[in-house]
Amino acid sequence: CLQRAAKDPWGEVWPGFWGLSRRWSLILLSCFIGSSTFALRVFPAVVLDEFLFFAVAKFSNICSQFKINIPEVVELLVLPLLDQLHFVPVLANGALLAAYEYPMLNEDVERKVYPILCAFAWSAHNFHSLYATIFVNLWETAQQYWAMRRGGGAGQE
Repeated sequence: CLQRAAKDPWGEVWPGFWGLSRRWSLILLSCFIGSSTFALRVFPAVVLDEFLFFAVAKFSNICSQFKINIPEVVELLVLPLLDQLHFVPVLANGALLAAYEYPMLNEDVERKVYPILCAFAWSAHNFHSLYATIFVNLWETAQQYWAMRRGGGAGQE
């Protein structure tokens, strides 16, 4: 493990470090001065995001349970896109929390630094996740789907 980390620190060490630091940032947000601001501004968007995530997953499960055929394009492209688009309010509110709300708090600069950095780290992770899912994974799936449809692939309806 240490040899691999020495050979490729970015590939071996960074994912674990990033995973721990983004989770730690949420703990710090709830412990420092930003907890009430977080609860008022971002938490409702997080609850909505979790509900919509559940609703999309439940819809897909119900369709498969009752053997309702969902068109391929909906299953491969529309549902995953909906699964990510409901995440946009969380991303926007988290970024605004870091860029506007926390800097405007009536606290000492030293007390503002941790919530601002934590909110930026959390927002950066959220943006990266959204970007990777929509503009990399979903884009590749769309390209493969359209290539299959044009080429008369096995999944053509």
